[in-house]
Amino acid sequence: MVISQRQLMKFARDFDLFKKIHAFSQTSLQLLFSKMVGGKPRCSLRQFIEILFKISKLTTPNSMKNVKDVKEIDLFFRRFIEEYMVPCYRRINLTSLEFNVDNIQVFYKGQNPYENPVVNLLFQSDELLKHVVFLMFY
Repeated sequence: MVISQRQLMKFARDFDLFKKIHAFSQTSLQLLFSKMVGGKPRCSLRQFIEILFKISKLTTPNSMKNVKDVKEIDLFFRRFIEEYMVPCYRRINLTSLEFNVDNIQVFYKGQNPYENPVVNLLFQSDELLKHVVFLMFY
């Protein structure tokens, strides 16, 4: 699994990290990404987790930032995942499951979406739809 900088930015926006974490911006995420990948266009899963870990350090109280105990550090990261990531993941997951034909007006704008031949073709061919969805996400 590899993630580009653009995907990481979308991830941060989807999870509202810029709004929830004080002193965290798109610029700081870009700098963190560049530092982690060393000029490469994508980061590995390990680097992505390290980026999340560094972001989680921004959510720890100032009095606890110099803690060296591994158990405490793990606790902060776990709290970050549970408080910042999991609730948003549930929200994002529920909205991604919603299917709205009205948004698929490719060639026949203004027509009834249920009479759109492009949409009907995709509905009739399940394998074609799976292939299109596969191409969109990979």
